[in-house]
Amino acid sequence: MDSFEEWVKTADYPCFREWGEKAVALGASWDSFRREDKNAIVEDLITGGIPILTARDMVAIATKEVDKSKSPMAIFWDLENMPVPTDTSGRDITTSLKSILAPHGDLIQFRGYASIGLNNIPQEKRSDLQLSGCHLVDCPHHGRKEVADKMIIVDAMHFAFQHPECATLCFITGDVDYAYLLATLQRPQWRTIVISRGTMQSMLHVNSDMKMRWETDILQPIYGRITPETQSVEESSQSKATFTNAWDKPFRPLPADEAWKDDVELLHTVLKAASQKSGTLAPLKSAIGIALRSTNPGRFPQRISIQNFLARAIDEGVVIENGDGALKTLCLPLHAGHPSTIPALSLSKKLPPGLQSFPPKVLDAASKAPFIVLLRKMHCPPSKTPPSKAFIQSSPDWLFYMFPTQVTALDAASDHRWLSLGTFIDIRQIPAPLMQEISIPDQHAATYRSGNGATMTNCGPCGAMAPQSDGFFSDCGTQFFCSGECRDWIHKDAGTKERGVDLVVETLEFLASFDDLYCQMTMLGKLLTQRYPALCTSRRLAKLWILHAENSKRVFTYKVTKQKCVALPRFFRKQAFECGQDEKINTAAEEKFVYDLLWAERTGSYIDRKIVNRRLQESFASMQKPQFRQQVFANAKGRELFFLAKGPLNQTVGLSYAAAEAGLEMSSVPTSAVKLASTESGEKSPDEVFDHDSDSSDDEPDLLRLVASRK
Repeated sequence: MDSFEEWVKTADYPCFREWGEKAVALGASWDSFRREDKNAIVEDLITGGIPILTARDMVAIATKEVDKSKSPMAIFWDLENMPVPTDTSGRDITTSLKSILAPHGDLIQFRGYASIGLNNIPQEKRSDLQLSGCHLVDCPHHGRKEVADKMIIVDAMHFAFQHPECATLCFITGDVDYAYLLATLQRPQWRTIVISRGTMQSMLHVNSDMKMRWETDILQPIYGRITPETQSVEESSQSKATFTNAWDKPFRPLPADEAWKDDVELLHTVLKAASQKSGTLAPLKSAIGIALRSTNPGRFPQRISIQNFLARAIDEGVVIENGDGALKTLCLPLHAGHPSTIPALSLSKKLPPGLQSFPPKVLDAASKAPFIVLLRKMHCPPSKTPPSKAFIQSSPDWLFYMFPTQVTALDAASDHRWLSLGTFIDIRQIPAPLMQEISIPDQHAATYRSGNGATMTNCGPCGAMAPQSDGFFSDCGTQFFCSGECRDWIHKDAGTKERGVDLVVETLEFLASFDDLYCQMTMLGKLLTQRYPALCTSRRLAKLWILHAENSKRVFTYKVTKQKCVALPRFFRKQAFECGQDEKINTAAEEKFVYDLLWAERTGSYIDRKIVNRRLQESFASMQKPQFRQQVFANAKGRELFFLAKGPLNQTVGLSYAAAEAGLEMSSVPTSAVKLASTESGEKSPDEVFDHDSDSSDDEPDLLRLVASRK
């Protein structure tokens, strides 16, 4: 099996094309994905800076590849039809076969079939094959025909039925009589591989999952690269020789012209299969490339070999290329110009007549899914499964199928042909006169009309968009407020606002003292309500504090993986927040140090996190950066050595999560002290504050629950 690094370079999966090198840099290998705890693998990738959804996809794909290499595999070699060349040893052949077939299964049965009594197998080769692990099966003819073929068919079916869940069967033969057996074995749980001599243009290869050439894939790695000069010398010497039987035939490489014809035939076969599967005469070029590699990995081991072959096939008119970019398609010359070679959906700049407004959720999702298929409900077939990757909304007469990319929409139209009855638009390219009929919300616009006719307006203090019917206007009618907190905010004096800003800065300083240099805005708002319940009575008020602190340049806000985060100015550099983005270190020694520190603690197996951070800095020169100290806790959590509990007033480290929580409760400052401080400041009590927090987007789980859920 290829190394993980080599496999990543040629993997045809978007997640590995974008993040594969990052995974290799983090030290990922095939052994990493053989671990039973898949969640731990995902956590390791996330800790290294890979997004969570991408990490899950990478683990699922790599695990599937590892499982495929573990499936039981059997090799059935027709030695009478495909003998070992006279100048090749049986040991070299079996070694080459095992090496090439290793990625496709776990070899548990290797059999060679021939009539030993006919003395066609030289004794030396028979000994080499036997000692190399190839079990020789004697097939005495005694006046009968095709004895070896019949024995192989029976043994192959027996092996398949012994492994009904998963198995790989490899046949080394050139006899077309095996075609019916291969057709019978075409089941999802069984994978068939055919290794044959010369070209692959018979029914023997049509019914197999993978094809390999005897000359180029098996023998050529043994003989080395054949140059045209040496090839001509060998052919001239071979023409003068005479042979008594098939076992005396030396290695003859496949001529370039014959190999090209064979590749063209394979391309035609793959193109026809892809056309039947997609329902179009012009499947995507990328899908053809993937099919070529999976069908004949020996001929197309890397993406560059596929690209070069397809470029030559297009130049010589073997296939016709259409489209641009990722939407390029291939079709046969006789199908050029056929309506089926045109994409099922073509972009239109016209909206269907009578459509005056879109549903509000369509407008909200338009920025993330701008490609929309508008289909009348009467054209949608009943009891049909909708596209899985579409965001679907409806109005009284229309259905709206929304897609993030044009490729996704075209794939859905290929699988669901009835979508071609709709109108396909890119809402960003609708002409301005038509766009006046549907008002799409702009982040800089103050007001727009939603699909249901409600007028949406920006709230002056917090900037949130809310229906005018649910909010408040100022007395002069010029300013809109989405909640009571926003309405009361403009009447607060500067000192009260600055007090809120001070509390925001104080909370961020508290988090930074525990190496948490930034915090999500919603989580920071939740934390403010927990730390100062008498002063910060709602998350809406906390949001106003944070926005005022940003306007005052006391804090900075930015986005990390689609989450808006807040940080103090001195910690604003993004690279300071991302643990493990620049370098990955081994923290085994530091984890053992903290583990021993907790065992020596007499207060109940927990310690304040500040003490642990300070001890790490004093004892290890590599622990001077906050992200490295954070990495110690993340790695220890994965190994279940010790755990971290976070609260609004303190953070503690324990040998177990229960011990860390117990330490958190014991070391937390009583909230009554905070309440007393708020009373002395003259702030209104919670009962006196008008609470109309309608921003559900600010809802976040409790900080303690969030930490517990990540345990």
